[in-house]
Order: sequence, then structure tokens, then C-alpha cells
Amino acid sequence: MFKELWEIIGGSLKRFFTSRILPVVIFVLAMFGVLVYQLFDLQIIHGSEYLDNYVELTEGETTLPSTRGNIYDRNGYLLAYNRLAYSVTYTDTGVYANGYEKNEMLKQLIPLLESHGENIMAYLSLALDENGIVQFTTQTESARLRFLRDVYGKRSVDDLYVANEETGDILADDTAEEVFAYLKERYGVGFYRNGDTYEVSDDLALKMIHLRYGIALNAYQKYKSTVIASNVSSETMADVLEHSSSIRDVHIEEESIRVYNDAYEFAHILGYTGVASQSELETLRVQDGSYALNDVVGKSGIEQSMELELSGTKGNQKMYLDSMGKIIEIYDQTEPVAGNDVYLSIDRDLQVGLYYLLEQHLAGILCEKIKIGAKVNTDDSNAIEIEFSTAVFQLINNNILSFAAFADEDASIHEKEIHRTFSERKLSVLAALLEELTRDDPTVFSALSEHMMDYGECIYDMLKEQGILIGSRIDTESEVYKGWIGESISLQAFLRFAISDNWLAIDQLPLESKYASTEETYQALIMHIGATLPQYTDFCKLIYKHLIVAGELSPAKLCLALFDQNVLEFSEEDYARLENDSTYAYRFFMDKVENLELTPAMLALDPCSASCVISDVNTGEVFALVTYPGYDVNRFSGSIDNEYYRELTEDLSYPFLNRATQVETAPGSIFKVLSSIIGLDTGMITSGELINDTGIYTNLGVNLRCWNWHGHGDLNVVDAITWSCNYFFCEVGYRLSTVGGDYNALTGLSTITKYAEMFGLGDRSGVEIAESAPYITTTNPIPSCIGQGSHNYANIHLSRYLTTLASRGTLYEYSLVNRITSTDGTLLSSYEPIIAGKVELSSDSIWDAIHTGMRGVITRNTGTQFSDVSVTVAGKTGTAEEKKGRANHATFIGYAPYEAPEVGVTVAIPNGYGSANASSIGADVFKYYYGDITLEDILSGNAKDATTVVIPD
Repeated sequence: MFKELWEIIGGSLKRFFTSRILPVVIFVLAMFGVLVYQLFDLQIIHGSEYLDNYVELTEGETTLPSTRGNIYDRNGYLLAYNRLAYSVTYTDTGVYANGYEKNEMLKQLIPLLESHGENIMAYLSLALDENGIVQFTTQTESARLRFLRDVYGKRSVDDLYVANEETGDILADDTAEEVFAYLKERYGVGFYRNGDTYEVSDDLALKMIHLRYGIALNAYQKYKSTVIASNVSSETMADVLEHSSSIRDVHIEEESIRVYNDAYEFAHILGYTGVASQSELETLRVQDGSYALNDVVGKSGIEQSMELELSGTKGNQKMYLDSMGKIIEIYDQTEPVAGNDVYLSIDRDLQVGLYYLLEQHLAGILCEKIKIGAKVNTDDSNAIEIEFSTAVFQLINNNILSFAAFADEDASIHEKEIHRTFSERKLSVLAALLEELTRDDPTVFSALSEHMMDYGECIYDMLKEQGILIGSRIDTESEVYKGWIGESISLQAFLRFAISDNWLAIDQLPLESKYASTEETYQALIMHIGATLPQYTDFCKLIYKHLIVAGELSPAKLCLALFDQNVLEFSEEDYARLENDSTYAYRFFMDKVENLELTPAMLALDPCSASCVISDVNTGEVFALVTYPGYDVNRFSGSIDNEYYRELTEDLSYPFLNRATQVETAPGSIFKVLSSIIGLDTGMITSGELINDTGIYTNLGVNLRCWNWHGHGDLNVVDAITWSCNYFFCEVGYRLSTVGGDYNALTGLSTITKYAEMFGLGDRSGVEIAESAPYITTTNPIPSCIGQGSHNYANIHLSRYLTTLASRGTLYEYSLVNRITSTDGTLLSSYEPIIAGKVELSSDSIWDAIHTGMRGVITRNTGTQFSDVSVTVAGKTGTAEEKKGRANHATFIGYAPYEAPEVGVTVAIPNGYGSANASSIGADVFKYYYGDITLEDILSGNAKDATTVVIPD
């Protein structure tokens, strides 16, 4: 058996080795052996080396964002914190070959996001206004120029002023529309790759440009995401993922969103965060080189000033990536360090309570002043009243009611009636205007009716706003321009001359040829006016104004529209009464003002704003810094709500303004306390000296009346402060300027400046937010000593001045920060009072005199306003006139307790009528601070009854 088996095997082997296939087999085996050897060499012998070489080519590195620190009030109440959210991002991996393909993707992505109510990130300082016109969103001229520098890729702002060799144009003069046109061409928005054009709205085009600009900022940072929309909903995320095949490179990523408690009340203190601009990055990188494009930074307020404390330290992540950029391994990671927590000196309950106290007092003033048949033309600024029709017009003028919604198909019957009345009037007005602009004998402007003059000025304003009438080209010394200002020529004559003298940007007119004659250009201008004026918002509002004031549009109809547009919560009873009784409109309107359903901020009438500062007179800490009105900074967190931003910029109450630190007015009689100190310390007056007030100061031809036209008779300095005697302090100003019998205004002004600086009125206060610089008078020292002249101070400056008075001469550097801690609560730094100066007077009796006078203001000169305050108060009121025909500014400063000062309070009401209104608020502030009223009392309150006290200033 074995022999047979061996013969079979042997035979097979013999046949194999003698077969012609043997060389092939040997070759195959040899190749297989080589392959095995190569695999062994690659994986075993040199595997590590080859792997290292491969990884070096596909190694990636990215930063990990840190968590922003929290912001608290002085008592640990949380004001600003972070919340996990999701954003839509774009990461450029090269999927789209060029910008045209990216545009096609964005044309699909943007409407998708907006269908869910998402806001598109804005990377440029450009936005559309209510008329659909592109405007800069920068707050200052310097910021606008820096923006232009970045857009045009210039090294410095100075390069913007180099004239173009061919056209002579300079980039610094470019309008927002010109920048928009440049960017559309630069990014090919509205163009296909072959040069053909497609229709794209300005709104969509601008959003595409915003995103293309943001993507371009990351062009040299591979794997760096660009945020498209922030804080998106779960529905948006699902929709984006569902369309991932057609919007490639678009992802959903986690992000941290800043959230603000008590947003309105703290808006101007806290500020908000957003994606850093180029200029912001330049500034921050000087202090911390780790800042990069798309970093979220503080844009204003404490968020901005304490950026380096709050931002924390970034982490770092190193990784291996495959050829498609996908992460295959993270081999090294440094964790980020969270930012520090900032505790403010502000007391949250004080801040919130005072915000609503201001609102209630302002509403009370409006309730007193809004009347049917009001006195609007009076020489007494404090006696000016507000006509009811004017107040009703504010519903449209301040965009409380949307007149565009009146034309909607689903508008109510009352809204449709309003729109019909408006439309008929608009057609007749437009026809009259076009007839006036084309007639052979146009009417001189001053001979037109008041309404037609308003409409003519509206055309002029519209052309300037559109960039067609170019302000920089207008020769203000020409006779035609002077005739226009003096109303001695017609609008037609002005516009024809503007064309001939090259004041117009004719390339924006519908001309068939760029070589058109003056007449052809004028006709094109008329066509443009006829086409665009009916859509111009200010023109529409002007028509509504005339209709309402003339009584041709019923206030009751507009009040009904408040319900139809959900401005007010529906009331069946009120709705029925307004429909059946037009006389009910006044009572209804005033009830809503009193109940704060229509707030002073909404109506934007005088007064619609106010501020209050509470400070510790012994440390300089600020306990409350309140400005009314505020706004919701949460809607700026992550990405700015563009619609909300537009609403705020068009709001006539100007909510962006910090009334406590940025709005400056003359101090009025508040300055008389310092004038007393100057007079006493320089020896120009003595504490016992009597000056006889005859009612009008006539020295040097000043002719300045005291509020008491009959005169106070003999007054010493204490009584002069108490009764706020103009005559007395005019005499002080005269004496300060008189040396050796010779009057020299510069001498008096120099002395006033010296003492004003000693009391902190020459420098900013030191608070860690945006603040205007104070301005000490440089004109006539006589009225300057009663707070007129050219003095200009914000409320925060007056607060520091008050603190110096109350502390008997200690000038503090103000601060809004109480302490800084790490995230685990470790104290890193705390606020210590910083003394910026010490006022040394020639005698302590001077302090006694001015404090006695200020105590007299409260006990003898403010009626019963302070009678139920549980502590003794000393203070001073002030009234300052800025413009005839508008209410005066009202101010109050005061401290308590009088015997041992602890806290100072300053109140300022722009166009607040009399100083009694400011001191009335001051009295309530002291009540609240010392517990006479509670926060619950305030939050449940309505409009305060306007004071009947008349305080002479």
C-alpha cells in the first residue's frame, strides 16, 4: 500500500519537475516571497519610522475655547453667565471650487435658516435701514474709517485719503452703498461664473457678503469654522442635517451663549459679546497674542473693559487627520482654563428698583403734560405742554405701530380704513409735489404752505440719505445754497443748480446716456423722486403727522390698531368703546400711559429718558448706575438680531445711549455750590457778607434775571445756596474776574477751571465703561458761576462732584468693580478706594456753610418732597435751558444722612421740565435706599403723580 502511494507521489513529483509550468511556479513563489519580505520590512522593521513620516504630513492642531467668566453684583447675584447652545458653521475643505459655487450654497442656506427665524451672522459694519438703504452700523467716525481700512485692505486709515489717480475719488468718502457695490462685485454676488447676472435682493446679497467676508477671514486657517448662525433651534439643526448633501461643509457645532439677567436694567453696564472685528483683534493682541479670528469678545460695557479677566486661557489640541481632513486620533491636549468671575460694586436690587422708579416718574410727567388743546407756544419752558395729537402721532413716528401692516391683506377693518385715508392723501401730495417740481414758474420755498415746505425738506433729506445729493460737493458759500437755506428760492431752482454744479451723483439716476444734458438729468431726477419718495419712510410718516394733527385721522382708529397689532393685550370693553365713542381715545391713551402699557420710552416724548447714580461718598464705589431706557442685550448674544438692532437705531428714545455717562448737559444751579466754595476760598466773599439782590444783574451789560424778578434783597452765602439766587452768584463771577478794579474774563475762567478740576469736573470719573469727557466752561465767567456758560457734564461727573462735596474734599477714582475671583471662588483682587485728590480749603467753616445751604434747599425749598424720608438729606437742584421751545433739563444732587454722609444720589432728566421733577425722584431714591419703600412696592407701581412743587433755580 505504501509502495503504491509512494509511486503515485513520486510520479507526480517527477511530472511536476519535468513540466514546463515549473519556471512559472518558481517565479510566483519568488514574487510572493519578495512581497512577504516587503510587508515584514514595512510593518516590523521600519514600521514606526514610516508611520512617523506619514503622520508629519497629516498632523493638525486647533485651539479649544475657554469658558467665559461670570459677572455678579456685589452680593453675588448672577448677572451674566454661559449657556450651552448650537450654531451652524461652515468649514472650507475645498469642496467648492470657487466663490461662485459658495454663493450658490449660501443662496440655499440663508433662506433655509431664516425660515426658522434664525439670524445670520454679521461680519461687516453694514446693514439695511427701514427704507432698504445700506447704512454703516459703526457708532463713531473713527470706527467707520477703520472698517473701510479693513474692507479695502489698506495698511492704515491714512491710505484711505490717497486720491485715485484716474477719478480723484478718495475711499474715506465712500458711502455705505458704494462699499456694498464694491463687495458685491468682489464676491461675485449677483453674477454667474460666465459673467451672466441673476436677480438677488439687497437683503439676501448683503447677508451673502457678510458670510463670504467671514469665510475669507479664515481662508488661511484650515479646519477653522466660520459661524453662520448662532444659538439655533433644534428644528433648524434637523433641517440643516437633512439638507447636508446639498449644503456641504455646513455643520452643527456646540457653542457657549452669553445670557444676561435683568438685561434692560443692566444693558449699559454689562454690555454684550460678539465676534471680534479686525480693529478689536489688533487692540487685544497687543495684550494677549492668542486672540484669533472669530473669537467672541466683549463689545461694550464691563464685558469689554474686563475682557482679559473674563476670557480665560485657551486650550490646545493636536491630532492626526486623514486625507479628507477627518480626525483619526487626538494625541495631545491641553485643557482650557475658564475665565475669572467679576463682581460689580452695583447692588442688583437697587439697580432694578431705580430703573422702574425713573420710568414711573417720567410717565407721571407725561400724564401731567399731554393734553387736548395744550399750550405749546410759551416763553416759559416749564409750562410747555404736549398736544394729544402729537402724542398719538408718536405711535407711528416711533414705530410702535407698523403702518406697513395697515396695507396687509389680513389687516383689520380699522387698519384698512387708516391705510385708505393715508393712500389717498399720499397720492394727492405726490401729485402736488411733482407739479411744483415741473412747473414753469415754481413757487419760492417760503411762499409754500407749511405742509408743502415739510414735504420739500423731506425730498432734500431723502436725496442726501440716498447719496444722490452729495454733501461734500455742496458749495455752502454759493448764493443758491444760501438762498435755499434762507428759503428765498424754490426747490426746483436748487435741484437744477445742484445738477449743473455737480452736486449730484448722476450715475445713480435712470439716465439712458452718461452724457445726458442738464434737462435730461433733471427729468431723470424727477422720475427717481416720483418712484422712491412714496416708499420713503420719513415721507410716509410726515403724511400721517399732518393727517393726525389736522384731525383727519381719528386717534381712536390708531388706538384700535394697538390691539390689532398686538401692541396691547386685547380688551373687549376698551375695543368696543373706542369703536363707538371717538372721544374715549384720550382717556384710553392716558390710562395706558399711567399703567405703563405705553411707556415713556415707547412714546419718545419730552421727557423719555433719565439717569440716576448712587455712590458711597466714603469710598467712591458706585452702588447703582441707572439709565432709562435700556434694551435687551440677550438679543445681541451670539449673533446680533439685525431686525432688533435696526429697531433700536431708529428708536427716537435712543436706547443705546448711556444717559448716566454719555449724555452731557449744563449743570444749572447745581454748580452754585462750587461757586460758593470758590468765592469763599478766594476771599471774594465772606460767609457773613450780605449781597443785595435787586432782581436783575446788569453789571457789564449782562442783564441776567434772578428767578425772583423782584429780588431777594440781602442774602448771605448760605441763603444764596438755599434760594438759588442768580444775582448773588453772578456777583461772585464778576468779583472772580476783577483784579485791581479791572475786569478780565480769563482770570475768572482760570479760577473756575482750577476749582472745577479739584472737584473732579475736569476728568472722567474712572468707571470701567464708556464715558464722555466733562467740559469746564470757557465762556463768560458771570453766567458760568450759575451753571450756564459752556459747562457740560454727564450725571457720573456730577456724582463724583457730589461725593467730593459730601466727603469734605476727598476726590475718589470711581469704580464699578468690587472684586475678582477665580472660578473656584479664590479671591484674586478686590477694590480698594483710590483717592485721586484732596481739596484743602482755607477754612473748615467753608464746608459748614455750603452744607448748611444744601440742607436748607431740602428743608426750605423743596416743599414736602422729603418730609417722609426717614433720614436727613442735604442737596441742590438745577434747571438748565438748552433750546427755546423745549423743556429744560432737570437735575438734583443730594447726600444722606446730613450729619454723617454715607451715600450720594444724583438724578438727571434731559428735557425734564423743572428741577422739582428731579428732586422728587431723588426723594424716592432715598426712601428706597433706606427701606421706606421696597422693591415690591416699586415693581407693582404705576406712573407717579407729577410734583406740584415749584423749585426756583
